[in-house]
Amino acid sequence: MTRLNGWQRLWIVLSAIYLLLLVGLAIDLWPRPETTSHREEFLTRMPAELRARIDAAYATKSGWDAASPSFVPDPQPVEFPNGAVLRIRGAKAGDTEPDVRVAAAYWAVVESATRAARWRTTWVTALVWLVPCLTLYALGWAVAWVRRGFSRA
Repeated sequence: MTRLNGWQRLWIVLSAIYLLLLVGLAIDLWPRPETTSHREEFLTRMPAELRARIDAAYATKSGWDAASPSFVPDPQPVEFPNGAVLRIRGAKAGDTEPDVRVAAAYWAVVESATRAARWRTTWVTALVWLVPCLTLYALGWAVAWVRRGFSRA
C-alpha cells in the first residue's frame, strides 16, 4: 500500500473543504419548481389541445396587472407557485372555471424543466469541483517532479 505524503494529504483536505463549500452552495441554489421562472417554452411544450385553452400568459402577477384592464371578463387568472399567471378558458363553452387540465399540464412542464435544471446543477457542481482539484494535484505533482530532478543532481 502506498503511503500518502504531506502534500497529498493537504490536497485531500483542501479538496474535501472545497467540496463541502460547493455542496452548500449547490443546496442553496438548488432548482425548485417554485423558483423556476416562467418561460414561453413551457407553453410550447404543453399538448396542443391544452395550449389552445390559454388566452394569455405572464411571468408575474405584476405583468398580468399591467396588461389587464380593470373590467377583465372571464376567464380569471390562474396563479402558480412560480409566480406565473395564466388566463385559462373553461373546459367547455360557457364554463366560468378555468380548465384544471391546463393548469396541471403547465405545472408538469415546470417540474420537468426543474428536473433538467437539477441535473445541470449537479453536473456543473461536479465539474467545478473536479477540474480545480485535478489541476491542483497536477501542479503539485509537476512541482514535486521538478524538485526531485534538482535534488538528484
